[in-house]
Amino acid sequence: MSAPSKLKAAIFVVMVFTLMSVRQACAASGAYSEEAETLFRAGNEYYEQGDYARAREEYRKILEAGYESANIYYNLGNAYFKAGDAARAVVSYERSKRLNPGDADLASNYKFVRANIETPLLSPRGIWNWRILKQYHEKFTVDVLFLMSSGVYAAAIVFLLAGVYSRRLTRRFVIIAVLLLVFAFSNLFIAFHAAGEIGTKAVVMMPETESYYGPFDSATVFFKLAKGIEVTVLKRNDDWCKIRRADGERGWVKAANLEII
Repeated sequence: MSAPSKLKAAIFVVMVFTLMSVRQACAASGAYSEEAETLFRAGNEYYEQGDYARAREEYRKILEAGYESANIYYNLGNAYFKAGDAARAVVSYERSKRLNPGDADLASNYKFVRANIETPLLSPRGIWNWRILKQYHEKFTVDVLFLMSSGVYAAAIVFLLAGVYSRRLTRRFVIIAVLLLVFAFSNLFIAFHAAGEIGTKAVVMMPETESYYGPFDSATVFFKLAKGIEVTVLKRNDDWCKIRRADGERGWVKAANLEII
């Protein structure tokens, strides 16, 4: 097989790989049943009528049936906030943001709800709280981040092969390939971090929740958490969770006082 033929074959392989990744990501989104759509419309009607309790009930029925979407969580969050439960609204908005992080209306409502929760301002620490990095990895879903890494990696392979078989632009193609590989693996690292965060973020649901030095009632209280504040769950021990606040302080909290996002 000649060099041009090998290059065309390699390009075809990486294109097929990328298309398969896209197809798999699209298939994962699933589809709603007619029953779920009926419940969603009913929930919206109750919401428009101001019956937020019935609206929440309809939205929760959809989730209990195994269907979820950013719109369901978004509407559920709105219903919770209208009913005066800002903490549960935050949980729903966070779940919606995980599925559709680019929604401008969601971002606006989330900011408004957070402003109405009386929680102390904490200074976040750590590399993942750097403004640029945080804005980047919160802008995309986990699936999109992994898909981007796959696509950029495939493009890097194409440029690398083109550099190998090219006589004039070898150096330029190789440099482009290296840069693309650096981006692909950096993006993959961010994607793994975002995936690891799923199921570890939680919101405090009870006012004045006490955080202890150990996972037992007789332990000394370390600090208190206001309702609506977000924490990271580091470890679970029976009915207790070891949590980390945004400022890095750690303690043990009763699991019943938290709602996992």
